[in-house]
Amino acid sequence: LTDEEALQLMFPRLPERLHTVAEEIFCNWIYHIPEIEGMTDLVREMKERFGIRAFVLSNMVKRLVDHRDEMAFLAEFEKCIFSSVCGLTKPNIEIFEYLCRECEILPEETLFIDDRQINVDAAEAFGIRSYHFTGESAPLREYLIDLLSNQ
Repeated sequence: LTDEEALQLMFPRLPERLHTVAEEIFCNWIYHIPEIEGMTDLVREMKERFGIRAFVLSNMVKRLVDHRDEMAFLAEFEKCIFSSVCGLTKPNIEIFEYLCRECEILPEETLFIDDRQINVDAAEAFGIRSYHFTGESAPLREYLIDLLSNQ
């Protein structure tokens, strides 16, 4: 959905007196997303230590994509695939096909990390090894070091 489409779906569900404040919240929530502690350093470490390629695959809304340059951590990734740009969404298999084609990667050589089990399951069904991220960078770091050290 575009921002305008999302707002038009939201407004009928709210009293008219809340439309202005709802639009303000909708348009500014992206500036209040906290970065997950340790994640930027983790991506940087894995790239330097193991020479991995790192990508983003996100169902990020268009407003966030339009402001991606304001999110410094995205610079750590070689390429970002956003649903609102490519027109495909997780957990649909087509987005994993698109990811592999656009990033020139093979499913069997890829690790997908996501915080939603439904997306993890879809990636695994497509043939991509996956990790269900629960919000803590330390267990993910241990998993990655173990996985990459044994390659």
